[in-house]
Amino acid sequence: MELSFVLYLLAAFTIIPGSYFLLSVFHKHIAGGISAIGLLVLFILYGVQTYNVDGTYVSKTSSSALLKPISVCPDFLSLYMKRDNTYVCVDTVGVAPSGGITVYDTKSSTDPSDSQSFPLTNIPLATLISNCKSKKVTWEGIWDGITQYPNTPPAPV
Repeated sequence: MELSFVLYLLAAFTIIPGSYFLLSVFHKHIAGGISAIGLLVLFILYGVQTYNVDGTYVSKTSSSALLKPISVCPDFLSLYMKRDNTYVCVDTVGVAPSGGITVYDTKSSTDPSDSQSFPLTNIPLATLISNCKSKKVTWEGIWDGITQYPNTPPAPV
């Protein structure tokens, strides 16, 4: 059990009844009750976030868990499965600049053409980056339009 946990409990057992007592001296019993309940909830929430059941600190999460995951498709493109069960990314709303990937209507009865799709299957990272450049799209963690990152994009499920 950590010393800070003991001090936390001592503070909780002093401040909560002390707030009720102080307000009840001024004949504000309802305000004292509300403040005691509020402080009790506050101390419980803080204790659950900070300490384990045995009184030790909760281990911190790794910083990699807080980082934004890399998307399966380049920024603002949508994952689409073609009829031959291969995955491509398509622009369904027209976010890519002109001269890059063209808009694909998902209600179309045909698969997207090469100019409407961004291929994903079994492509090395260098080829993906050159595809990003030629299709004029960015990809968070892979290609931002200026810098190439060493990350490997996740595969579609």
